[in-house]
Amino acid sequence: MGCDCRNYLPSNTPRKDVEEFLIILGYVRIPRSQFTTKGATDFLYHPDDYKYFEGIYAEVYLDKDEGLTVHTHTRIWRSRYETDFHNYTIKQLRKRFGGHFCSDNGENRYLTNESPYIDKEEAGCYQAYSRFFDNIQRASYTIETWLSAKTDMSWSSKEVGKLAVIDLVNPLVATVNMAIPFIVSIFEDYFRSTYIALLKYSPQKEAIIRDCRIQGEDLLLLAKGEITVEDAIARSRSFQNMKRIAQSFKELDRNIDLYGILQKPYRRRKKSVYDIFEEIIHLRHLIVHRAELILNYTPQALLRDIQTIRVGTERFYLSLIGLYGWADEHPDLHRTIKPLEYRLR
Repeated sequence: MGCDCRNYLPSNTPRKDVEEFLIILGYVRIPRSQFTTKGATDFLYHPDDYKYFEGIYAEVYLDKDEGLTVHTHTRIWRSRYETDFHNYTIKQLRKRFGGHFCSDNGENRYLTNESPYIDKEEAGCYQAYSRFFDNIQRASYTIETWLSAKTDMSWSSKEVGKLAVIDLVNPLVATVNMAIPFIVSIFEDYFRSTYIALLKYSPQKEAIIRDCRIQGEDLLLLAKGEITVEDAIARSRSFQNMKRIAQSFKELDRNIDLYGILQKPYRRRKKSVYDIFEEIIHLRHLIVHRAELILNYTPQALLRDIQTIRVGTERFYLSLIGLYGWADEHPDLHRTIKPLEYRLR
């Protein structure tokens, strides 16, 4: 899904010139994939800039009816900047080589995008949240699928928590336990990525850099250009400890109060959202560092905690939007994970 356009070039257009022109525009040639059109050369425009979410794809190939063709594509969650560059590519190809084009909007009609322009830390924080949302949806769907599967293994969802000796060999219990480190890695990545995006443009950046002690291995990666200074600083901090996460954001801006934002429980649950984050981190440590199997942590409990973590993360992101006056017209916001109703009863 996304937006597509095809530039149909004159029959005497050298293919090599077209491919070199795309490189001049900033596209990079990428390896072929299973989705590559037969005989096509693939390119991607995706500069290291937060304002480009997905990148613009281009492929050059010979169409049996139209001749030399350049197909360009942006995904459905594209940014407005990507739509602008997509249109720029279409326009420059026509200006340089001639011919005509056909987009999703029609013959010789450019693409449109009504979403707001966002860049810098706003775009970086949005991308971090969007990636978090996709991953947490994936985790929720995995557990739901196991619970609702009508297979020879369907007994597993009915027997969880009844007898420890059965739970030890129950594949659903193992699945839930394996999911816990993934859940932690999802919000760990979110907080780290959000921290990096804010740090890049923070007034406190210089002070934080001066006070940071970067490890030798990270210095080597810095020297090779494989990570940025902000990446190195983030690597020196723990994002699997809620107290330290809160402290890191406080250093960036004293108005960012992660602890206060997550202190309120979700719905009528007794524990605060903050406590749920801490508990699942603790379970992760037991599984990863001691290879323990948490038998009393049911799929239903995991789904409840996934929902709480999603809500807590959204609360934090919305607080940043409110604090900095960012746009909230993004597709991932306010969508709700809806586990099968009977799972949460």
